Formats: sequence, structure tokens, C-alpha cells
Amino acid sequence: MRKIGLRKVPLIWSLALAGCGARGITGQTTAASLAADPPPSPIESAEVIVRDSQLNAWKPAYEALIERYRAIAADPYAFEDTERQGEYGVVEVAKYLGEGAMHEFGYVMEDLSGDGVPELAIGTLDGIIYSLYTFHDGQPLLVFEGGSRCVYVYMGSGHFFCDSSISADQSGKGIYILDEDGTGMECESFLFTGRDDNGDPAVFSNVSGSWDPSESEPAEMTVEDFWNLDSPGELLPLIPFAARNQGTENTEYPVSVLLVSETDPGNYYRITVDDGPDACELLFVTDRVVQEFTLWNLMMTDVQESGDVILTADRAISSEGEDISFQLVPEVPLCIQLVIPGDLPAYGISYRDDGNLYCFVIEISGEDGSLLMTRAELGEGRFILHPVG
Repeated sequence: MRKIGLRKVPLIWSLALAGCGARGITGQTTAASLAADPPPSPIESAEVIVRDSQLNAWKPAYEALIERYRAIAADPYAFEDTERQGEYGVVEVAKYLGEGAMHEFGYVMEDLSGDGVPELAIGTLDGIIYSLYTFHDGQPLLVFEGGSRCVYVYMGSGHFFCDSSISADQSGKGIYILDEDGTGMECESFLFTGRDDNGDPAVFSNVSGSWDPSESEPAEMTVEDFWNLDSPGELLPLIPFAARNQGTENTEYPVSVLLVSETDPGNYYRITVDDGPDACELLFVTDRVVQEFTLWNLMMTDVQESGDVILTADRAISSEGEDISFQLVPEVPLCIQLVIPGDLPAYGISYRDDGNLYCFVIEISGEDGSLLMTRAELGEGRFILHPVG
């Protein structure tokens, strides 16, 4: 799992991370503050316990927001005049990413505040969160939004690091912690650059999130030390907007596949099986961690009287001679370059989810040329496709 590193400034960091504030903010693009003991751990996998009154309400409301943000990533210029809070930063960055925005932007629904109600985070796969929502009083509530001058990164246990700037002289780094109900954020500590009484560059510290030097204390660090501070913690796993279960009828399966554009600059783990002139790239994404993800070479050998289709199966080998079998995680989609030789199935996948083995044959739709994942049974050295119905 990729980690956001913390450059070593041990004594200065520990001094900067002293104190705990109480001023809450909601839906603002101000900087966060530095926590006294920032938790570096990622989100723990746990069953989300949702209040009974909101059990059937938050999910469709969030899904509507996800579809809107998906549309923004697909065509940001159609939304450049948006006046909706929370969308400007996504529009801004999606324009910059161009065709790659659908693969770089994503979402996750997780209970980050610990109150039993999931939050909805919209961001990029490199860990930056541009919009965070919670569900309150029967509707989504924007908690904060970021942009090119205000970057939020999740740190774990309800903490967010924020790196922001309001002028050429003033830049801030810090951490917020979500309120108990997730509707706002409290400042724990805040460092920012400015000018001291002599007009020289300096670093200031407070626990309120204020940008005013007169409301702050001089920080025991240089401006250079300030710029060397970075966010500790691990990335919040997001599901790319491009990910859809295109071929599986049961949408409970976590893994999906799609074709990747040749011009797509997405940040994926890449493996080459065949880079011939007819090669294409398949992107495998998952909305939760799965084990023993394996790519198989398939060849159809028999169609039985029962309608079962038998395909011999051999583990696929990369161009470097390695088995393609490992853990697949949401934050790092897998991109495999290979050649699909024709209409007959040539590849399949298998993985374990919660201990159960799942197998799928990858096919091409005869209607629109899209990729399909058809559930199969894995036998000894073979995949078995059972007739539908």
C-alpha cells in the first residue's frame, strides 16, 4: 500500500504538534492543523452500523452524488459554471487531467467519523480528497471542499491533513479532526508562514486555525523546516469513476474490468502479457481487498450436451516470466496489457473474497464490443461455463 511519507524533522515536528483546539469549521477551504499525536493507521475494515432511521436513505442520496461527480469527471467543461458547493475543485482538476479524469477520480463511502453514518469522499487515487459529505437530517451535508490551493489528505481515525495557501507569503499545513457526528471539523493545531515584526519570513503556530500572526505564537522551526513537513498516514482507498461491473449480473462482486484508452495516463500497477501490435489494456478494479487474484489463459475445448462450455485453463505468465497472482486492493487498480485474439474467450480471472473462490470468463459483447465478465466454475485445469437459466 502506498504511504504518504513524513520527512524527518523529529524535534520540530513534535513541538509543532502540541495542543488541541476546539474551533469547528464546515464547508470551508481553510487550512487544517497539526495533531499532537496524529494516528498513522489506515481505515480499519469494519462493518458499518447505520442508524435505523437512515438505513435506506444515505445510500441512494450518495449514489446520486456519485453519478453527478462521475459526469463532471467525464466532461468537466459542461460544469465549469457550477454554483454547487463541493464541485469547483473537482471541475478544476478534471479539466487538467483531461481524458484520464475518469480513471484518476473516484469515491468511497466509509464511516470516517465513527458515528455509524458513512461519509462520502470524492477525490483522486493519489490520496487527495476534494469533497467530503456526511448524511444529516435526511440529506447529504458538505463537510469540506478542497481545490488547487487547498489540499486535504485522509490520515486515519477521522483526521485530515490539509496543505493550503492564501497568498504568496502565507501557506499553511495542519490537521482537522471530524466532529463526533461528522458534520464539521475541529482544529487541533496549525502551522503557517508569514512575516514577523521585522518583515522577515517566519513560521507561526496556533490551535485555532487562524492566519493572523497576532493570534499565534512563533513556531520553533525555520521556513525551510516548514516546507519539509509532509502528511503521515496511508491513502484512503477510492473506487475509480471508470469502474463499473459491466458483465456481472450480480453487482455484489467486488472486481470489475474495463478497457483502458491508449492515451489514459492513469496511475495503475501495470503488467505486460503480450505487447504485440493488436495489444490492448484491461483495467481490473475492486471495491474491497481480494486475495489470490489470478489471470488465466483459456482455450475452449468442448461444449457438452448439458450446455456446459469447457475451457482448459493455465496460469497466465507475464512477459518477465512471473505468475500473475497476488492481492488486489482498491487504491491500486491493475492494468494488464495483452492481446484478445478473437470472439472466443481467451482469458479468465479468479480471486478469493472473504474466503470464497470466484471465477469469471472475460468475453467481448457481440452487441456493442464492451467487456463482459461471466461467472464460471473452476475445475481441475479448466473453467466451466454453465448455461444461463
